[in-house]
Amino acid sequence: MWRVRELKYQIKWAWQRLFRGYDDRVWWNLNSYLCKMLPVWLRKIKTGHLRPADLTEEAWEAMLEEMADGFEEGYYLMDIGDGDAEKFERAMKLFIERIFDLWD
Repeated sequence: MWRVRELKYQIKWAWQRLFRGYDDRVWWNLNSYLCKMLPVWLRKIKTGHLRPADLTEEAWEAMLEEMADGFEEGYYLMDIGDGDAEKFERAMKLFIERIFDLWD
């Protein structure tokens, strides 16, 4: 019986992702979702072609990696209870400073 009910929700969430691009579970725990996904997206930007004019390619990639590592620590802090709060805070500061540079 449990599997039938779970299947119903899995279908519902798949439908939501298809038409909205996300499902209800994302906003139920948005902080965790962002800390889980931002490292993936930030590392993807490293493979792009563009960078801010005021940074070398190496400095930009190091900054993106520092942000990615920091958000992973944020995920560990929230979901596991064991992470480096200083790394997370540094990542947040960098993210705020460079949010308009996060494109490719």
